[in-house]
Amino acid sequence: MTLATAISTAAFAAEKPAPTTRAAATRPVKIAVVRTYDQLQAQPVITLPGGTKVQLGLESAECPRNGGALLYCLAGGTFVPKSRRKGWLGPVRVAAASRRPEAKTHPVELFARRSAHDLRNAKALFARAIVPAGKGRTYVSVQDATGREIAIATLAARKDRPNPWTPLLRDKYRRAAEDEAPPNRRVPNWYVENGRTGPAIPYWDPAAVLDLVEGRYAGQQAGKYPKGERLPTCLPRGTHPAIRAEVRSDAHSTVLTVTAAASIYTCHPKDHFLTRWWVNGKPFIPKPVMAHLSEGNGVLTRGTRLRLHLLLNPAKLGAKKGDRIRLQLLYCHRGWRWSPGPGELAKLVPNDFLETRGVLSLRVGQDPSRVLWRYGLLMLEPVEFVVK
Repeated sequence: MTLATAISTAAFAAEKPAPTTRAAATRPVKIAVVRTYDQLQAQPVITLPGGTKVQLGLESAECPRNGGALLYCLAGGTFVPKSRRKGWLGPVRVAAASRRPEAKTHPVELFARRSAHDLRNAKALFARAIVPAGKGRTYVSVQDATGREIAIATLAARKDRPNPWTPLLRDKYRRAAEDEAPPNRRVPNWYVENGRTGPAIPYWDPAAVLDLVEGRYAGQQAGKYPKGERLPTCLPRGTHPAIRAEVRSDAHSTVLTVTAAASIYTCHPKDHFLTRWWVNGKPFIPKPVMAHLSEGNGVLTRGTRLRLHLLLNPAKLGAKKGDRIRLQLLYCHRGWRWSPGPGELAKLVPNDFLETRGVLSLRVGQDPSRVLWRYGLLMLEPVEFVVK
């Protein structure tokens, strides 16, 4: 080999990039726990087929067995939202099971919504509630539209037994003399009954834009967020002063009057309120449920006041006459879903008739610190009464 040939060969070797293994190139990202918008935007950027870019984060590495944790997806680009009920979260698909889910190609969905999210000049937040698959660890796999696994995480179920949320059994509208009053003075009256099944958690629509972080979308400009702004959580961190409940109980009835500082849904309270109960200071643990049929229909009405006439069935709570009952309400703007136990599949309450972008307008274009209530969740202070 001549000196010139040796120099040429050495130069070519220097310019040739180092080979990369296929495993390293396709290795899924480990999803980190994030608590603020700043932390979520600092996560690795994953580019999907078609150019959409996403960043992923998890609310917590553990949660109660009858609760859930949010999986966050910050997305920018253009994509068509897929079905809510087949594991999609914005532009990606999520699978959660007691064993690591297998990646597979996803068939075209004939009934998928066709209107695309145009986020080329914006970043939007999507969220989906992940519920534990059993007593051990739940493996979470995030895949793109081709079935390639792009990110993984694990969610552990805590062994503690917190007081879970349970839905109301049924509701029936009660016509009152107030119905003849002007609309701004009417207070809807509903008969509601306590149930014994659960647990349940608020429903987070994984196909809808939950929050706009940057840029402009659907004619609205993103608001300015202070440093350290907290991300939403599957369940609210505490009660909110913008809503309260007052109880009036006698030998004939127990009436709860809910008053809010902002407009809430005043129709079919069983679709928008969750409850949790204490009997003589001990939390009520509902029985697991395997199926549910929703009867919610009709016109959606809003207001700031609502009366709930409680048809209390003490036997369902394991209570008797003279026992002290403590009741707490959680208002869920987008409805709720079951939190399945071991071996169960998540069954959503079919509240697809609810608007999917109603909460977005409460934040976009406004100072987040001045928004009255965010993400459609309002937890009320507990009320107490005695079983008559």
